[in-house]
Amino acid sequence: MAREQATDTASAGIEPQAPLMGTGAGAEPSVRSLERAILILKAVAASPHPCNVAELAQICELNRTTTWRLLGTLAQHGLVERDQTDQRYRVGHAAYLIARSAGHDAVVRRVHPILERLAAETGEISALVVAVGNKLMYADQADPPGMQCPSWLGRVIPAHADSPGKAYVAWMPRDEREALLGPHLERLTPNTVTDRNVLDRQLEQARRDGFAVGIGEHVEFTNGVSAPVLDPLGRPVAAIQVWGPSQRMAMARLRELSSVVVAAAREAEAVLR
Repeated sequence: MAREQATDTASAGIEPQAPLMGTGAGAEPSVRSLERAILILKAVAASPHPCNVAELAQICELNRTTTWRLLGTLAQHGLVERDQTDQRYRVGHAAYLIARSAGHDAVVRRVHPILERLAAETGEISALVVAVGNKLMYADQADPPGMQCPSWLGRVIPAHADSPGKAYVAWMPRDEREALLGPHLERLTPNTVTDRNVLDRQLEQARRDGFAVGIGEHVEFTNGVSAPVLDPLGRPVAAIQVWGPSQRMAMARLRELSSVVVAAAREAEAVLR
C-alpha cells in the first residue's frame, strides 16, 4: 500500500518526504549513494534550465525512485532547491557557499600545467585571470623556459582595459557585466577604450571570434590575447591570456596565437568539469 502511494504521488509530480540515505530496508551502500548524489548534483548544475525528477533520472540514467530519494537528501542539506510551483530543481544555497569557500586555488592547481605548456609553446608569458568579488585578478602565471619575467600574481586588472578582462565580461549576462564594469571606464593609457559603445562592439567581436585582444590598453607597450574559460552553462569562470611586449606582439602575432590560446581555454574547461 505504501509503495502504491509513493508511486501515485511521484507520478503526480509531488514527492513525499525522502528518507535519509543509509537508513531503512533496501538502503544503498553509502559510497554508491554518494556517487549517485554527486552525479545528480552535477546534472542540476550543468542543465541550462531547471529539471524535474524524471528529467534528472533520464540524464543520470537512474530510476526515478532513486533519483527522487537522493534529491530529497540533497535538498535537506541545501545543495539543491525544489520550486514548489513547478517541482523543478535548482542548485541550492549551500552549494554556492561551498564553491565560494573553495576560492581559486583549486582552479590554479588544475590549470597551471596548461599555462606551462602554453608558455613553452608560444615563448610568451601565459596567465590565468579569475574573478575575486567584483574584481578580476591575476591568479597564476607561467613564464617561458629560461626567461626572466615580471610577476603579475595578485594584481587586479580593469575589466575594460585588457584582453582577459574583455574575454571574461564578454560572456557575462549584461546586468552582471555592467555591475562589474561600473559606471565609468577609466582611461589608463592613450589606447584605453572609455566609450561604452566602442567597448560593446569589441565585446561582440570577442564573442564572435572566441577571443579578445588588448593593445596597450592597460599598460602601454604590452599587448595580449585572451580566451574565456566557460562553465557548462556558458558562463565565464576564468580567462587565459598570452601577453608580451608590443614590439613582439603586434596584431598579426596576436591573431596567430589566438588559436592556441582558445585551445588552452577549452582544455581548461575539460579539466575543471
